[in-house]
Amino acid sequence: MAVNWISVDWGTTNFRACLIGPSGEVVDRINADKGFLSVAAEGFEQVLTDLLQPWLVKYKQLPILMAGMVGSKNGWKEAPYVNTPLNIQKLVKGQSIFSLSRGNKVLIIPGVCHLDVNDREDVMRGEEVQVFGLAAKLKLNQFDVILPGTHSKHVSWKNNQLTSVNTYMTGELYALLRAHSILGKNLPSQTKDVDLAVFSSGVTAGNSMTLSHALFMARTQALFNKVPQDLVLSYLSGILIGNELADLKLTSPVYIVAETQLAERYVKALKILEYTAIAVNAEQCFLAGMQSVFQTYHKELA
Repeated sequence: MAVNWISVDWGTTNFRACLIGPSGEVVDRINADKGFLSVAAEGFEQVLTDLLQPWLVKYKQLPILMAGMVGSKNGWKEAPYVNTPLNIQKLVKGQSIFSLSRGNKVLIIPGVCHLDVNDREDVMRGEEVQVFGLAAKLKLNQFDVILPGTHSKHVSWKNNQLTSVNTYMTGELYALLRAHSILGKNLPSQTKDVDLAVFSSGVTAGNSMTLSHALFMARTQALFNKVPQDLVLSYLSGILIGNELADLKLTSPVYIVAETQLAERYVKALKILEYTAIAVNAEQCFLAGMQSVFQTYHKELA
């Protein structure tokens, strides 16, 4: 089978690679707990070639496209941020391109920097590929998208360009509060799936109060048995997402690019707040974005 190139999403904690065929189809996948923070001592090239060894042996000189924190200052090769507004041609101009010792061409896609009205920077690295992939899938001149995660991104696309980025530390706050605050202390085993009624109550509280006050309600609601002890984390999740969405500057419908469970929470929260939300598969968006980059830059990778 003819194969064109390799797509790599190399983040802080995870490594995901796809072998891409001539029509953009995924031929094979490799996933590993080899985020860039864990590989510095071994060397990035060694880790990459070890992980991709079966493909590199079989298909020889395949070009490799990478996105994510691997292109940060602390990553392998820095691909500096590109300022908004930008289209894919402007994005790719900021790439870092080099060759492995075995000859394979490597392109690392840069991140995106946005200056707000007070000249303060906001950034993303990796999610920009998903946004460009969503644009390719939707074929719309204008849309708004939320990319939930450790650091949730609210992104606007206007006049066929990525125009703004706003970041919210929702996922990281949830993890910190769960592990290191009184809210998560001595909780019984939590119900595996989010309870939508409890989650919805948290969304309403988080959306209507200052965050620190709403968070304390997670304690009192449990203390007075208004939220069952085994559903406290559902309530906490609702508070944090509801508070994030209180700052919403996007228009309806809002596209949600995330894995299924997290996307469902944001769709539910937005429905409570009277927005229309449409979930889109995160991996499909990422691969569509990488395909767009490859089509733009494939001659330089030959």
